[in-house]
This record gives sequence, structure tokens and C-alpha cells, in this order.
Amino acid sequence: MYVLRAFRGHGAGRLALQALLEEAQRAGFWKLLSRIFMENSASRALVGSLGFREVGIYERHAQLDGVWRDVVIVEKLFI
Repeated sequence: MYVLRAFRGHGAGRLALQALLEEAQRAGFWKLLSRIFMENSASRALVGSLGFREVGIYERHAQLDGVWRDVVIVEKLFI
């Protein structure tokens, strides 16, 4: 999920992610997972505040501007 730079820090990402979590749980999902670039501290803090936990790292998982990047794996269980 991406939020345009001009709208970051105003709660748009939180609202969108909360809606996704509610719909996933309503649909019967038992787990959601994602990957976040290591240095994206804002996204890591957001998902952490919504109950995700960091479970690992994929090394050289994706390229951004031609550079291979590591990502943190996050998951949320609906128990």
C-alpha cells in the first residue's frame, strides 16, 4: 500500500490499513503478511502499532532504482 508523499503523516495509510484488516478478518483470513524496506521506519512503526510483528528478513528481495534491497517480513495473526 502506498500513500502519495503529500498525504503522508496525516493518517491516510492508517485508515486504509485498518479497513484492509477489518475486511480480511471479516472474510475469514487467519493471517496477513507483508514486506517493508528495512529503512522505512514510518511503515514499520505503523504496522507494529496495528498488531503486526516482524518475523524475518528477505535479503536482496527487491530492486529500487536499480539497487537490490532487503525487506523486513511482517505478519498479523487473527486469533
